[in-house]
Amino acid sequence: MPSPTCSECARQLSPTEAFELNEKIYCGPCAEKAAQLAKTAGQPSAVIRYRDKSLCPRCNTYIGQGGGLAVGPVRLCLPCSELVQNWPYPQWLKLSLVALLLLLVFALAHGRKYFEAGKNLYRGEQLVEKGQYAQALPF
Repeated sequence: MPSPTCSECARQLSPTEAFELNEKIYCGPCAEKAAQLAKTAGQPSAVIRYRDKSLCPRCNTYIGQGGGLAVGPVRLCLPCSELVQNWPYPQWLKLSLVALLLLLVFALAHGRKYFEAGKNLYRGEQLVEKGQYAQALPF
């Protein structure tokens, strides 16, 4: 695995002493200077710890070039990606989703008259703004 290199002073760094700013790798002192320059230039200036993208973040296995699978913005090794994609959700979570959807349907059906009143109010206000007062009155 190649070690990270500071993009400012070209010093070889260990992964524990490397930082990232705007997709570039810096050492500690260079990261502070680059953050100040980015702040004055109006760019994002959030410095984060360097994370080796050739390692699986779940099991720390070396992925290498072309290996692994991208699950969202994260690259995982094949066994971890299968585990994450086929993650079993607990039964209580599935049941609570069904209960919430039933409550939503009940609330929408019960509140239909309020939606109708809001729609009529909106139409009436539009007609009043146009000066059509007779059509704006309820029947």
